[in-house]
Amino acid sequence: MSSLYSKYCKEVMNLSIIEDENSFITFHFIKAGNIHCVKIQDLYVNEEVRGNKKWLDLMNKVEEIAKQKECNLLSAQISKTSPIQIQNRTKHLCDLYNMKQTYENETVFIYSRSL
Repeated sequence: MSSLYSKYCKEVMNLSIIEDENSFITFHFIKAGNIHCVKIQDLYVNEEVRGNKKWLDLMNKVEEIAKQKECNLLSAQISKTSPIQIQNRTKHLCDLYNMKQTYENETVFIYSRSL
């Protein structure tokens, strides 16, 4: 059974979601020329279960789906409106997942890597 939030993500924002009782990740697919990208929109892990690599399980699941859809790029955005500690933690997780900052504007940082 899908959560109400999952239904909202799909219907309103056209985002796919993987979720359980302690975490979720939202993502969507973008095609531009020969670039087939899966873009991570949001990733959240409940504070009580952070530190057990739950984020890595979510990222690996998205990467597996992306490869099945023949994506050749993985990207994630970090909002500059997020608190600085969240921005820094998210940048660190992107670094751990071998993603590099590839774009920045006044509202977001984009991290990406080839698949």
